[in-house]
Amino acid sequence: MPDGRESNPECEYLWISLYLYTLRCYKTLQVMASFKPTSLWEARPHTLAKIEIVRRYLYLWFSILGTNPDNKRLIYIDGFAGPGGYTNSAQSSPIAALQAAKAAIEQPGAKLNETELSFLFVERQKEFADSLRDVASATPWPAQIKWHVEEGDFSEKVGQFLTELRQQGQRLAPTFAFIDPCYGVVRQGE
Repeated sequence: MPDGRESNPECEYLWISLYLYTLRCYKTLQVMASFKPTSLWEARPHTLAKIEIVRRYLYLWFSILGTNPDNKRLIYIDGFAGPGGYTNSAQSSPIAALQAAKAAIEQPGAKLNETELSFLFVERQKEFADSLRDVASATPWPAQIKWHVEEGDFSEKVGQFLTELRQQGQRLAPTFAFIDPCYGVVRQGE
């Protein structure tokens, strides 16, 4: 790398993949502007790639940040969580995040036993929120994984969460906030 740091091919691949996904997403926004799903839909290849990128990145994120003894809690927020799967795939970003956390906890030599991994999934549509609860409930998660599905508007729910933290005099733990650029932009027009 030009700055003298050692290159990590896997990280470079993830960044390139994320860039390509973002570029593809940006180019499809005009087509998706009228996409307002009311039931499960087919995940396109770029969506499936995004889910895999999220899973790989979060596995490393949980594994690395979870070993810091100052981090007693790590938070994942998915702003537009969706129904927990697609017609052509049982995978989704919330389930991939939970699976990444579970894999990080269960890896040999992991030091995450005393770290709570908290997940907040926000979904506006009741049917999708209910579906996500059902999908996430179908898997037994390690005890330190705590997850919750909130039905409602992302900005309102996260705003309430941050206000409650401030009122309690608490600081936000290390947080990975995933705000899907395609689904989120589509939702803004509603």
